[in-house]
Amino acid sequence: MVKRVRRRRQERGAAVFVVVLAITLLTAIGVFAVHTALMVDQASGYVRLARQTQYLAEYGTLTTATELGTLAGKTYSDLIYQGNSRCRANGALAAGTPCYKFDKAFLNRRTTAFGNQTILSEASPDTGVPGSLGLNADIVGDFTVELTDPGPVGQPVAGAQAGAGTFIKVTSTSTAQIRSDDAACTNAVTTTLGQQSLRAHLLIGPILR
Repeated sequence: MVKRVRRRRQERGAAVFVVVLAITLLTAIGVFAVHTALMVDQASGYVRLARQTQYLAEYGTLTTATELGTLAGKTYSDLIYQGNSRCRANGALAAGTPCYKFDKAFLNRRTTAFGNQTILSEASPDTGVPGSLGLNADIVGDFTVELTDPGPVGQPVAGAQAGAGTFIKVTSTSTAQIRSDDAACTNAVTTTLGQQSLRAHLLIGPILR
């Protein structure tokens, strides 16, 4: 009788151990599943941010190309050769190296003047209307475009009228940033969320001499 009672106690203890072990394993599996889902959400957010920054850099290049296609080609050509701007794309080259820099504010004014549209639209969380970078109004996009390395075009530009003027080729370096515009940042320093640089070759002309 005593042996039977002792055996039942041992079996009961083994059953409790198995139940506790099963609960522990299920809890570990649940925690792992939640962590995996969180990592997937973070990865998708990072991919979205990288794609937005890349598109913003491309947008800066396209907007600059449009501005260079206006009738102010000779003006911009002269500004590049004057080299009054200091461009990061020129590295440690001395002042006076051919360069000219566009910023988003200038191109935004030109875009508004020509098409009555801003480069980026702002979000309106109160009405649920997203902006160019989503529904978060504290996220802002900015870019600068540097024009460097001017030089002659090696062959006639397709579609250009003969004798209409000359063309020059420049290297465009567009650097885009997506930043946090949180006014509560320490020492008024904002956080850069993403940055992308894009290079392209652009033509300016025809330039009448």
